[in-house]
Amino acid sequence: KEVKKIEEDKPMGKINRIPGKLITEKMVGERPKLRAFLKERMIGVDSCIQHKFRYDYERSMRLIMPIFDHKENMVAYQGRDITGKAILPYITQPKGVDLGNTLFNINNYNEEKCVIIVEGIIDAIRTEQILKREYIKICVLACFTNNPTIEQLLLIPEVEKVLVMLDSDAWINHKKFRDLPMDIEPIILPKDKDPGSLTDEEFLQLNLSQYLP
Repeated sequence: KEVKKIEEDKPMGKINRIPGKLITEKMVGERPKLRAFLKERMIGVDSCIQHKFRYDYERSMRLIMPIFDHKENMVAYQGRDITGKAILPYITQPKGVDLGNTLFNINNYNEEKCVIIVEGIIDAIRTEQILKREYIKICVLACFTNNPTIEQLLLIPEVEKVLVMLDSDAWINHKKFRDLPMDIEPIILPKDKDPGSLTDEEFLQLNLSQYLP
């Protein structure tokens, strides 16, 4: 039988250009559809600026959310439709990119001993905003799926505790993580809720500080 040579894992490529223009306070003031979307999703303009979000108002009418690796290289981006009319609410570029080997916001991880992992980018932004408001310093990462991969968790080897905050129906048996050098603990959310849809009051009721080491 012919034996096929297994290729070594290749690093994710870099992206040099993405659509849209960087979001600013002025832009949000001048773009009512963007302003309404951010208000509905409870996303602060300061968070958009911090994470270098863009708005593609000339073509796709999408909120463009870049994804960086730990060296600040842009490796992919997601575009979120803000009109409610697109067939696909989210698109990920480049096509076919495997996000199972990266984490959103890994570029802002600073060897903290405890992190929170959520599913989507907007989930991460909302959680990050609430933690800042409560003066809790912790890095919030997004894994892009309802179950983080071992490869993603190995990107943060210094971590001692990982708090996984997924949709209320998405907590899956995590026995596969038991050999990792970190504790994995779920934060159970209210039924039919995800971090991106929790109100400020619902976040406060979670009492996230109780989970911190």
